[in-house]
Amino acid sequence: MFNRFRIALAHPRFIGLFYKDSALKIFIYLFSLFVLYLGISALRVYGTDHFNYNFSKGITSMIYLADESDIEYDSSTNMVTGSPIVYKSNGFILNFLANQSYAHDDSLVIRFNESTVDVIYYGFVINNYKYSDLNINSFSLKNIYEGNISDIISFQDTTNLLLNDFNTIFSSVYMLSVLMEGILYFAIAFAICLVLSYYTNYNINRPVRIRLCLYSCGIFYIFMMFAMLFNTSIFQYLAFLFPLIYTTICFKSIVRVDKNRSSSNEINR
Repeated sequence: MFNRFRIALAHPRFIGLFYKDSALKIFIYLFSLFVLYLGISALRVYGTDHFNYNFSKGITSMIYLADESDIEYDSSTNMVTGSPIVYKSNGFILNFLANQSYAHDDSLVIRFNESTVDVIYYGFVINNYKYSDLNINSFSLKNIYEGNISDIISFQDTTNLLLNDFNTIFSSVYMLSVLMEGILYFAIAFAICLVLSYYTNYNINRPVRIRLCLYSCGIFYIFMMFAMLFNTSIFQYLAFLFPLIYTTICFKSIVRVDKNRSSSNEINR
């Protein structure tokens, strides 16, 4: 099995040597890469504080840049009062007392109601808290707008508390999307490679063609791992490009695969 990893990932012109492999061997090969990809992704996703204190500072800046508001939170009554107002910025919404539905919105929303606060994601209320349970200090958006340090710190501590609880849930949702992308994007890459293989070398029977395309697409997960490790989209593009390159090299290197022959000498020039 080690040779399959070494050859299929580093020497695509010899992938044709595995044209007789069983479905089980191919499954083990691809599943191993998939699990490795998920493992590295999990370390990256769960090891990252997606909503640190700087994120809370960014939320506060939304108030600075908008019009002055009379919204206040009073810790003695555990109530938010004032005129409804909504702040929006780059997939994040800060809602104070506005009666709005987010059922079809994929934004992250913190909605301050009169006596409770909701954390909403993709239209779902992920967490709901009573102010009395949070033990937070009073703040006023007017004072924050005017630069009052005490109110700014109180508000930032509040949003940071809410997002800290949400961080693990967000990471789990993110991992689910990583899993789905890993399956869906691989299927797309495989389908494209399968079509490309017919243009590259038409004279190969379908079962062999499918096996070799699956092996050629294994490199997809290697570049997806790099994309997660280095958090850069260039590796995602390469994850689609290299299976095409590997498929082309693999199928151009095959002279003929005849089902009536059993020797590996028929593969290769």
